[in-house]
Amino acid sequence: MSNYSAETTAVIAALTEQEIKGVLTTSDLVSFTTAQLAALTATQIQWISTDQLVALTTAQVAGGLTTTQVAALSTTQAQALTTAQIAQGFTTTQFAALTTQDVAALITAQVAAFTTDQVVALTTAQANALTTSQVARGLTTTQLVALETRDLAALSTAQVYGLTTSQIAALTTTQLDQGLTTTQLAVLDQNQVAALTTVQIAQGLSATRIAALSATGVSGLTTTQIAQGLTTAQVAGLTTAQVVALSTTQIAQGLTTAQIAAMETGDVAALTTTQVVALTAAQVAQGLTTAQIAALTTIEVAALTTNQVASLTTAQVISG
Repeated sequence: MSNYSAETTAVIAALTEQEIKGVLTTSDLVSFTTAQLAALTATQIQWISTDQLVALTTAQVAGGLTTTQVAALSTTQAQALTTAQIAQGFTTTQFAALTTQDVAALITAQVAAFTTDQVVALTTAQANALTTSQVARGLTTTQLVALETRDLAALSTAQVYGLTTSQIAALTTTQLDQGLTTTQLAVLDQNQVAALTTVQIAQGLSATRIAALSATGVSGLTTTQIAQGLTTAQVAGLTTAQVVALSTTQIAQGLTTAQIAAMETGDVAALTTTQVVALTAAQVAQGLTTAQIAALTTIEVAALTTNQVASLTTAQVISG
């Protein structure tokens, strides 16, 4: 029988450091009622060993630990919590009480144990405190999708850069449209951009957001993403640096004639001769507008192949 099972909460709250560390056993602590556990002060909680802490039942964690006690846990204690205690014991209120230092100290297995409700309960400070390893190796795609847009926006560029391609592909169009900032989008690399679905591109990324991608990121777009994902408004919004970064394959096999026609004249004028030569006869004849033809530089015109020249309409020739 426990030496403390019959003690009042007042007696529990008066236990000294020596008593907790030297007399209170794990069995004693496990026999505590939720009221007795809740009676421990924040200071007393810090005196509890990790062996004692992990012995607490999920019922004790959920019904006994107060938010003040949770906030008082040391990083060592937080790191010792079992996945069951986290997933089945912690309420969303308790979860939100964890300090940012404790959140950052959690191992990836603990992070993976977060319930979707707990992920939703994360404060922006806690979300920002997650390490790149925790985000990339700990958060599951289900958890990531549960992140509120404000928490997603709070992630550092390093955290976003650390997202796996599977995580990127799992983001909802709302998260992309209202969560990720243009600064965050700018750090996405080629593989991350290539992982986006055509639906994510068309419905989740506005022309402004597409324009925020780096030239390197845009170079990762597949021909399918370009042809089926990019809208004419998004193509029109591409920066000159992004257009110049497009490969000949992306141009010839990705861009549709409607997308070609949507390009800004300044972007057309900035195309390299290699890119100009990559244009198909159909893209030249059906895509390039007379204004775009007129914007071609003398160097670009000189680079046109005989097939491209032959495909020009009378109106295009006159405009050029």
